[in-house]
Amino acid sequence: SDVWMFAVTVWEIFTLCIEDPWFGLSVPEILNALEELGERLRCPELCPPSTYSLLLLCW
Repeated sequence: SDVWMFAVTVWEIFTLCIEDPWFGLSVPEILNALEELGERLRCPELCPPSTYSLLLLCW
């Protein structure tokens, strides 16, 4: 959804686009991590906790 992608875009800005959190995983493995295991992107070092809380609501 647009809300999901907004959060991913904000996450990428805070990581300066230098992280690839799903490197080495196939699309089915990524979907499983997100849907079945409930994994989310970690809080970037430069991201304020209040902003990360907003991102989590989008995911």
